[in-house]
Amino acid sequence: MTIAKRIVILISLVVLVVSFSLGILAITIATSIVKRDAGASMLSQAEIAAALVAETIQSRLNTLQELANQRDVHSMDFETQKAALINEIDRTDADDFAIIYPDGNAPHLKGRESPNLSAREYVQRGLRGEQTVSDIIVGGAGAVATPYPLINYVVPITVDGSVVGGLLARNNATHFGDIVKNIGTHSGGFAYLINNAGVIIAHRDTDLVMRSFSAIEAAKTDSRYATNAEAIQTVLTQKQGSMLHDIEGKNMVIGFSPVPGFDMTLVAMVEERIILHELDAMRNLMFIFVGAFMAFGIVAALLISRSIIKPIIGVTHVLEDIGKGDFTKTITVTAKNEIGDLARYFNETLEKIKDIVITIKEQAANLFAIGEELATNMAETATAINQITANIQGIKGQVINQFASVTESNATMEQIILNFDKLTGHVNHQGESVSQSS
Repeated sequence: MTIAKRIVILISLVVLVVSFSLGILAITIATSIVKRDAGASMLSQAEIAAALVAETIQSRLNTLQELANQRDVHSMDFETQKAALINEIDRTDADDFAIIYPDGNAPHLKGRESPNLSAREYVQRGLRGEQTVSDIIVGGAGAVATPYPLINYVVPITVDGSVVGGLLARNNATHFGDIVKNIGTHSGGFAYLINNAGVIIAHRDTDLVMRSFSAIEAAKTDSRYATNAEAIQTVLTQKQGSMLHDIEGKNMVIGFSPVPGFDMTLVAMVEERIILHELDAMRNLMFIFVGAFMAFGIVAALLISRSIIKPIIGVTHVLEDIGKGDFTKTITVTAKNEIGDLARYFNETLEKIKDIVITIKEQAANLFAIGEELATNMAETATAINQITANIQGIKGQVINQFASVTESNATMEQIILNFDKLTGHVNHQGESVSQSS
């Protein structure tokens, strides 16, 4: 692989890694911030909605208390009270009024019902001087049958500081659903009200209210509601806050807050996928930027590699000519950087190589002349050596002949010595014979 390709690939990889790292980091941080802000937003919506519910309830109680403070109502004469209050029913948007007597009997103004409500806890609190409201009463479950859920408002009737009875206003509870119906809808979420037992008392789905639906109770027989029941349990335990919870397979951002002064909790939630929808656009934008950075990186890599490789290619061509024996070529120095320094130092090195080559050629010529002179002298020396060799061969022949003569003389001398030995023997024998003869 060429250096240019390596540079392009390396720079492209660096740009890609940096771009993706920054993009992932940005998305991670943005996701964390969005989730945190979503939780805070849902909590804020829950608090605002809870305050709105409390204000609505308190406003109705205040209106009812003003009616209970009228002199005719203080009379505790039902007919007098009915005449004073009958026209106020429609003005206050109530279904009916009822006068609660100390024994718990509660005759209604419009209807003929007169149930005994002494067993109702909210009625007892009213007769103790408190402003109270009932839980949502499912149609048909109360003293009066209605096709819709009810809520009863009770305020005390006080005369000279003593509670002599109570004024009850029966209202359609669906107006709570109207309050929570518009909460969080702009962000794709929804809200509902539950009491302290986890029973839904206001919801955009009126059927849940009519059935007094409780996820906690439903989860005991149907596992589908288990996650919903866990969320409700957390809401009832923590009272106020926000959380991320899986409900029926969906990640939900939940904010919850108690209704001030009343035994209700408002729960607002939105699916996490919805609030993270804008991050998808950010993610797509990141991919576009990464692509743009990649293109920019590749172009930059090509330009950089070209600026680096072009002088190197020039050096390569010069080295190729030098390899062929042409030392006249030099590199053109244009850049004032490390590449330019490399080219300049290479030219200086090439000049020194030229000087060395010239010196070597001169020394080679001198050595050649000396070699020729030595060859001539060696030829003459060889002739003399040949003559000496011939003379040595002649001397060798003479030595061999001399050696043969010496060998022959040695044999003759040995024969003479032998003869002398024999002669000596004969002489000695002759002497013995002479001695014997003598």
